[in-house]
Amino acid sequence: MIRQVWLLAIVVLANCSLGMAQADKSQTLRTTDEIQAAIAGDVATLDIRSASGIGKGKVERAGDAWPKTVVLRLHLKGLESLSIRGGDVLLETYVSSSDPAKQYANLGRGGDEPKPIDRRSPYWPILRREQARAEDDTTKPATTKPATDGYFEITLPPKLLAENPRVLELHWVDFFRG
Repeated sequence: MIRQVWLLAIVVLANCSLGMAQADKSQTLRTTDEIQAAIAGDVATLDIRSASGIGKGKVERAGDAWPKTVVLRLHLKGLESLSIRGGDVLLETYVSSSDPAKQYANLGRGGDEPKPIDRRSPYWPILRREQARAEDDTTKPATTKPATDGYFEITLPPKLLAENPRVLELHWVDFFRG
């Protein structure tokens, strides 16, 4: 069964609670941002749309533990920064804006400065870039930055969820502005 909640953001901070057995609760702050939360079985998906391309939010688990899988779908044209803080862990990931686009990630613990990690780390976030396509097209993911209607899909590392922080803080930037 899928539960969906549309969350309209009012300023910069989007909050929503996720729980397997409890109703989703939310308080959002920016009118141009929108988050759709859905839980199906042991997978929670957060679709994040941000008109400005820059935003942040908090996701709080309502139950005793996180769903087995948490997926973020950032509907952005670029992903020059995504920070995920859970407890004392700070995970950062981004995709280079030049072709071929390449994913990078950094990890910090206990307030330490984040340091680069590679795909062998249990904290490496799985990232896919999806192009918008027709409803009946189930072909492979895109290999470059998403088109206008595409998104970045980030599966949070099981290691981060296993530490079971009560709150995950998210901060995203599509492109840095100079």
